[in-house]
Amino acid sequence: MTGRQRAALLAGASAAFLAARQPARAEGPPPPLSARFVLESVDGPHKDISTGTVHLQPGMNACVLVETPVKQELRLGLKELVVYYPDRDLALVGTVSPRQAPPLFEALVVALSDPTRTLPRGSTLLERKQTGAVLVTRWRVVKEEGEQAGEMRIEETREGASRIEVLDPARHPQRLFSFGDRLRFAGRSVPRTIEARYFTAAGAERRRESWTLSDLAPETGTTSCARIGPKTKVQELAW
Repeated sequence: MTGRQRAALLAGASAAFLAARQPARAEGPPPPLSARFVLESVDGPHKDISTGTVHLQPGMNACVLVETPVKQELRLGLKELVVYYPDRDLALVGTVSPRQAPPLFEALVVALSDPTRTLPRGSTLLERKQTGAVLVTRWRVVKEEGEQAGEMRIEETREGASRIEVLDPARHPQRLFSFGDRLRFAGRSVPRTIEARYFTAAGAERRRESWTLSDLAPETGTTSCARIGPKTKVQELAW
């Protein structure tokens, strides 16, 4: 994962990860799991491919171990994000705000959670339509102070969501998630292909992420990740 890719992944706000830490609906939080991943990111004319393993741990701690093209360890907890370069013994540390989280883990958490868990309190159902095996719902998304933030449109079957679209109040697309190649894991339907598309305020696509997961397994312990030693060089991570 290059510096350009990391900067792109960490840019902007992500309500989804924060929402996944709120009180659960019936399905509950994502199951602890580990998996190998291939991540293809397209940011304008730039394309990067990263490989490694991802670990979702109890308590909503998450760890990504990037193997190629550059070794990195990324640890996201409830209070901070640490990006560690083992070959340089360098750690970049940033604070996780209750109102703003890095979107690196957004697509994964949205893929593994009930999609309506990403909705702020006060959001309301606008439309519910069943077409064959596909259920389509539209939700009005509001901010905590009651101001309308836009809409979320969800397409899902019994196996889970296949498409989630987030629109601003002018109905410009802001985020679009697609999920496929599902399997049963820990009693849940888990997609092994995840695509996330991010748009500008005007609705033009600015970044695309395509995740492919394999070798899913239960995460039974706590994977050591981005540990800061006494001689580690520590810098502030601004995002």
